[in-house]
Amino acid sequence: MERRLAAVLAADVVGYSRLMGLDETDTVMRIATWDDRLVEPVVAEHGGRIVKRMGDGFLIEFASAVAAVSCAADWQERMAAWREQEAHGEPLHIRIGVNLGEIVIRDDDIFGNGVNVAARLEASAEPDGICVSDDVRRQAAGRRDLVFEDLGERTFKNIAEPIRVWRLVLPGQHLPALAASVVLPTVPVRRPGGRLVAGGGALGALVVILALWLLWPRGEPEPAPATVDPVAEAERDAGQAGDSGAVPDEKPAARDPRLALAVLPFNDMSKDHALEMHADGMVEDLTTDLTQSSDFLVESRNAAFVFKGDAIDVVAVAKKLGVHYLIEGSLRPVGDKIRINVQFIEGAGGAHAWALRDDVALSEIDAFRNRIAMKVIAFMLAQAGKAKP
Repeated sequence: MERRLAAVLAADVVGYSRLMGLDETDTVMRIATWDDRLVEPVVAEHGGRIVKRMGDGFLIEFASAVAAVSCAADWQERMAAWREQEAHGEPLHIRIGVNLGEIVIRDDDIFGNGVNVAARLEASAEPDGICVSDDVRRQAAGRRDLVFEDLGERTFKNIAEPIRVWRLVLPGQHLPALAASVVLPTVPVRRPGGRLVAGGGALGALVVILALWLLWPRGEPEPAPATVDPVAEAERDAGQAGDSGAVPDEKPAARDPRLALAVLPFNDMSKDHALEMHADGMVEDLTTDLTQSSDFLVESRNAAFVFKGDAIDVVAVAKKLGVHYLIEGSLRPVGDKIRINVQFIEGAGGAHAWALRDDVALSEIDAFRNRIAMKVIAFMLAQAGKAKP
């Protein structure tokens, strides 16, 4: 028998017995079709091996935790699109657990504690959810677009030691009130690698914003001064600066200087400025997406665009705009794709808090912008939590 370290993904169909009771033949045929057209492709794309199928469940092995978590996230996203396209039957929902541990291989099957923990994590996940172990979460920290919620230590049957459990937060989760009253339109968006997911441009980012806003612990809102509307004042100053073309004066401090940011113009690094329209549009849409949150202040587009084309001193610009964080980026052609670099900078010292880079097709820009918005919002909500007394 062979032993090795592996990432194990366990998944099952929620309410399988009830679905079989309603229509056994239809349920079996739908799951078989779904397995063939969705499960096998997404697992193959991430280098996984389907070890076995168990009617309503799957056991899948990966060489790395990052590959397993990326597969789980794509799987759930594609499931959402699949449910939109199905014309009949009760929607299929799955839950997923991912663990990193030692497994025993025998006759192409896998056994051991690593498998058992993955199965327990899957059982603890909510419908359409993903739960991972602490080891998986640490390994996946390199995927900066992933957001995890700490669910604390849990004790599972037949598992000797408590397991620290993390939930992967996916766009659109935990919005029961919204989902009950609003149907969000989706359009296909092709992500890097040719994968199709359900997206909705700025609306998709808005769902992400609302989801993270509802998940974050909140205190009492900080009252604004009775005679000053800081947002209106910032927009008025920005409009004046945009009309005159002058560099704006220093802004009054936001509700908390740690909770203010600006999206600076992205640089078009193509030879003939062919990407300028896409760069400006990305900045404008990203600014709009981020202003949907009331937990932090986003400087207006007009005020930020004053600095377009300038050699920027980020410390001086942050001071002039009265913000603590700056987002800057660039677009340049790489073959038949566009390389987008984005940096999130602490204005006080000019240090980079984090960065994202990817090569995307023109049709994938909206999906990449959604990743940026999700990461910015998660970071700023963390700062909002720290700033509360």
